[in-house]
Parts: sequence; C-alpha cells; structure tokens
Amino acid sequence: MIINVPPGTSKTTMCSIMFPAWCWSKWHWMKFICVSYSAALSLESAEFCRDLVRSDRFQAIYPELKIKEDKDTKSNFRIIKEIYEKPGQRPRIIHGGNRFSTSVGGSLTGFHGHILIVDDPINPQQAVSVKELENANRWMEQTLPTRKVDKAVAATVMIMQRLHQDDPTGHTLKKKNK
Repeated sequence: MIINVPPGTSKTTMCSIMFPAWCWSKWHWMKFICVSYSAALSLESAEFCRDLVRSDRFQAIYPELKIKEDKDTKSNFRIIKEIYEKPGQRPRIIHGGNRFSTSVGGSLTGFHGHILIVDDPINPQQAVSVKELENANRWMEQTLPTRKVDKAVAATVMIMQRLHQDDPTGHTLKKKNK
C-alpha cells in the first residue's frame, strides 16, 4: 500500500506509532519492521509507540498487553500477553509480536515482519541526489521484501510525501506498471 500525503498530516503518528499498537490489541503476535530515512527518526517513532503501549489509557483498555521487560529497547521491543486463568494466580505469559526499527539502508538481517511500515524513506535533501534515490530504491526493492514473514501475505505500507518522479513511490509504481 502506498500513501502519499503532504508533511504535517500526522502520517507518522497514525502509521508508525498508533497502527502497530492497534494491531496488537487484535493480534498480539504481529511483528513489525518500521523504517524511516534516518535511524534517529525511526527510533523516535518507536519510543512514542512504546510509550503508547505503556500509557495508563492503553493499559486501562488492554491490561493484558505489556512490553516484555527483558526485550525493551527503542530499536526492538516485544509484546507479551498476560492471561489470568484463576484469580490471585500469576498470569500465563504468551509471547507476542515485536516492533523492530531501522533506517533505509540499515541492517535487517535476522528480522522478519508481518507488516513492513516505511515512513518517509527519503528526505527532501536526499530527493535531489540521483545516488541517494538509487540507494533508497535499491534497498526498498532488494532488501526490504526479503524480510517478510510470509511473502505471499505480508504487507508493506509506504507513507511519504512525493519528492521526485523517481522517489520510492514513483519507482515502485513505475515497476508495477511494466
């Protein structure tokens, strides 16, 4: 899925921060790979997503969903689901999905996702460089698709502003129309 919207329209909030948390409320086992043009931006979105899951409001609605204590970093955190079978007993823990964050061009070796979210794969400065466009498009075409849990059904969501005719949106659409 490709979503093109201008900057300042809450695309990061909706797609990179809130969407994984909403999915976990329905399917606690879902794994996400979230990518942006820079590691710092990707980690900031991850921190906001993690804060959302930890928030009092989220916990009031979904008290069974937690972040696993020993797998709790901004770049890769895991969800667990606590099931209380009898009152007063310790919960049974079911391991759930995770959110792995990286940048375009960053390492993905060893990680797979049910949904790959690409939020701004290039920035405006990169869009004026043929080399930067080629690098981003090559990584999106050759590396990212290999990280799907099941290539037949795993989804990729790319959300960005249009910056160039051969930006990742243009490149993807041109390739699909051949």
